[in-house]
Amino acid sequence: MAVRKTKKEAKTTKKISPFKDWIEFEKEIRAFSNKYKTIVVNHAKRTSDYFEMSCFNYIVRFYELNGYKLEATNLQAGRRYKYKCSPAGIQSNFSYFEATFDSGTEMLTFEIQHNLAVQSSHDKNIFTSPDISIIKNEKIQYTKYYYDTKTT
Repeated sequence: MAVRKTKKEAKTTKKISPFKDWIEFEKEIRAFSNKYKTIVVNHAKRTSDYFEMSCFNYIVRFYELNGYKLEATNLQAGRRYKYKCSPAGIQSNFSYFEATFDSGTEMLTFEIQHNLAVQSSHDKNIFTSPDISIIKNEKIQYTKYYYDTKTT
């Protein structure tokens, strides 16, 4: 036999969302930045931004747990980490992580970038901006000749 709630009980019952609250994302991101002795510059305005920043942090943690040395790079004004939460903006204005692994015979270094415009290897006129990109160290190239407006 099903038990029915009174109107008063139904009003006081809080609905539980299946999605993570942005406050939890913010706490998680703050703890991550404290670990790397950085300060987060831009606070997200949308839950999707917090989710994207959190996913980025989990990728960084993955490499850390697998023996890579990580360094927050291109910090703003000393120790401010600036996430790139959209494809807009010049990549050099944002922070990223360098991951280095010593295999015993060679040092492997690459970058963990956020919202980097990536050129297709099949067609030089096609670009996409994955949320997270793992690329060879110091391989980002800038040009003013792609757009008619000569935008970088």
